[in-house]
Amino acid sequence: MRPTRASTADSLPISMAIFASTGWAKNLQQVKITDFDYTSWETTGSAVLKYVDSTTGKTIARDSVQGDPGAAINFGTNNVRYTNTLNYFKNHGYQLVPTQTLTTADKDAGYVLMQGTTASDRIFDDTDSVQEYVVYLEHTYSTATEDKTITETVKYQKTNGEEIAPSETKSVTVTHSGIKDNVTGQVNWTEDDKGGADTWTLKDGDSATIPGVTSPTIDHYVADKTTINPVTVDVAKITTDANGQITMPLSGAPNASTVTFTNDGGNQTQELTQVVTYTELGTFSVQYVDQDNGN
Repeated sequence: MRPTRASTADSLPISMAIFASTGWAKNLQQVKITDFDYTSWETTGSAVLKYVDSTTGKTIARDSVQGDPGAAINFGTNNVRYTNTLNYFKNHGYQLVPTQTLTTADKDAGYVLMQGTTASDRIFDDTDSVQEYVVYLEHTYSTATEDKTITETVKYQKTNGEEIAPSETKSVTVTHSGIKDNVTGQVNWTEDDKGGADTWTLKDGDSATIPGVTSPTIDHYVADKTTINPVTVDVAKITTDANGQITMPLSGAPNASTVTFTNDGGNQTQELTQVVTYTELGTFSVQYVDQDNGN
């Protein structure tokens, strides 16, 4: 049968078709329409809620709801999917952009944040288009700290390497802070948590100087070093290059004017070792002779 055309109240054309089949058989089938009543079937409205990273501008999640045209669009603050989605992103370093606020009426109605809209805007339309609303999420930040330690160990040993006295170990630790992006995990070490320039300071009241020591006196042995000089870290001159290598200037350390660390965000230790070697004194005898009798 040829489609029959009709019109809705707003004069939009529509089409109707009737189909029949007799399989392999062939015969004439006819339908006569004596009356025709049309009832409009309204379009189902569709809305999408996008979660957008305000830093990158990228959509990081989507949610959708459907409803009758003219009905209020309500994703719902009690919507489990919305709550779970929001909690997921909060657990991964995001927070709602603070400028997004809900009125008391919106809160009572259970709306989630749909950026730049009012309750009157949030209504399903009668078209096939998908209505989009946005919730903006921004990165949160926290303070990250990084400690670097210089440890000096003085070993006392015989010429064969055997320990002759307990070793002495002393250290100095410096620290600095940076701003950590809780979403990406990246740390900006060029700026501290107060917005100032990155600076290194001594950790927990440490002295910048590792004190010198005096080698212990051991009977029948002589030490090749009677004292070990103090080692001082020049905290004000610690630098970090473009490759993230941290250089720490020293004074007083033998064979080392600097030590280097990698800026990996973790606590690291560099050890300086000094060895005091003890040589055993030889044995000898003394003979006393009486000058008078030669005995």
